[in-house]
Amino acid sequence: MTHRLTGDGRVLSVDTLARVEGEGAMHVQVHGGTVTDVQLQIFEPPRFFEAFLRGRAYTEPPDITARICGICPVAYQMSACNAIEQACGVVVPEEIRQLRRLLYCGEWIESHALHVYLLHAPDFLGYPGAVEMARDYRELVEQGLRLKKAGNQLLELIGGRAIHPVNVRIGGFYRLPTPAELRDFRPVLEQALADSIATVQAVAGFETPDFEQPYTYLSLRREDGYPLESGSLITSTGLAFPVERFDEHVAEQHVEHSNALHAWLRGSGPYVVGPLARTVRDAAALLDVLAGPFAGAATLLPVVEGTFLEAADRDPGRLRIGRYATPVIAEAVVDAECLAAYDAASLLLESLGHTVEDVAPPWRPSMVGAFVAVWSTLALAIPIPEADEPGLTALTRWLRERGRGVSGLDLANAVSLMQTLTRDSLVATSGYDVVLTPTLAQVPSLVGGIRDDADPAADFEAQKRFTPFTSPYNVTGQPAISVPLHWAEVDGATLPIGVQLVGRPADEVTLISLAAQLEMAAPWAGRRPPGW
Repeated sequence: MTHRLTGDGRVLSVDTLARVEGEGAMHVQVHGGTVTDVQLQIFEPPRFFEAFLRGRAYTEPPDITARICGICPVAYQMSACNAIEQACGVVVPEEIRQLRRLLYCGEWIESHALHVYLLHAPDFLGYPGAVEMARDYRELVEQGLRLKKAGNQLLELIGGRAIHPVNVRIGGFYRLPTPAELRDFRPVLEQALADSIATVQAVAGFETPDFEQPYTYLSLRREDGYPLESGSLITSTGLAFPVERFDEHVAEQHVEHSNALHAWLRGSGPYVVGPLARTVRDAAALLDVLAGPFAGAATLLPVVEGTFLEAADRDPGRLRIGRYATPVIAEAVVDAECLAAYDAASLLLESLGHTVEDVAPPWRPSMVGAFVAVWSTLALAIPIPEADEPGLTALTRWLRERGRGVSGLDLANAVSLMQTLTRDSLVATSGYDVVLTPTLAQVPSLVGGIRDDADPAADFEAQKRFTPFTSPYNVTGQPAISVPLHWAEVDGATLPIGVQLVGRPADEVTLISLAAQLEMAAPWAGRRPPGW
């Protein structure tokens, strides 16, 4: 979503990034032509591969870790092989190391060709995607596909197949390519070399602004060539250390807005590995490109007149807004600061010309049981061997155990009830353009503040009491947005307290316009906690 700020500022939140490998969203904040905040939100759920590996034979990790990614499986296979071989004091022959390097090159060729030609080039050349770009740049797209095919074929030749290779093992390979197979493949690589040089020439013509940042870069280093599959670590500031001392120099942590780990150099700060994007595309153009429909989508996106950026610049008009602050979780107590945020937002909305009315909560308590039945069944649906369950968190194990008690009939009844309650809720609020609620029932908590591994049932109940207002709209699928219009002192820090705005089904445009109006009236972009 796009929100107008004071002056020439913008906030852009893209719920689904289309041209990336994986599942993610992005939040970009721009002030005075300068990007002041970026959050890459990786919401692809964890798949517990570390737990899968516990108790396995030492021969199994190369095959298991290859399933982590269909685009870059070799990276995980080589990491597994290197770790186990070093632990066992094994040094593979130079011929094996060279074949591994060649396999790794195949992965780099196909992955980089995918990124350059199918994910990046359409943006630089001004097309929605590679298919549209092919109408005017057919030879360029064919060149990219040919290059990617060469990488796939190299993976098949050495790894056994292009996706999730099966020929890698500790100490070497299950089968070596024959000299004849390698000779026959040489013309493919010669053509790929010519295509690679042509790629560099084509990309050199892309227009990019001059932009530099004082980043610290971290990379592998080898004494005998470009590092791919092994080496020591070095930074652009001169710090050098072996892989075995990684934990001494690099710290990792979970962050609230993403499932991906964030890492930084101890005593220094963030670092960059690999290529780094040099520009932030125009916010409106980015949203228009990334928020489009795609084949196989479970739901249809609304047809937007104009652009989302134009919606943020439009006055939302006078809206009828219903509000309620009674949570569907009966035992949840709403904190006074959350109610203060809710009341302050109501007054602000009224001052902007909107009508705000109290409405009865559109949910019945029976929704909670249905939601829990579905939620626990989804947790159980993740295919995890019983022997690996001890590696899961206590809450996940508890949910899976609860899911085992849900019969097929129970699940069908729960889904049916949720659909009925969704219809009832939409009818109950159909007379309103927007519904206002608190975002949370409690003030922000410290990381891990409500986690209770000793009593996962209590952990789950605490989470339900903490956020009882947002989860119902995960059920209905209505667009919703949380805006930080109120601030309060919590444990000695001034923290934002949000309110939730819920729109009609598929009416993101009204929420964008309303949120932009609220942010213009009560801007929050410049407020940051100490240390940011």
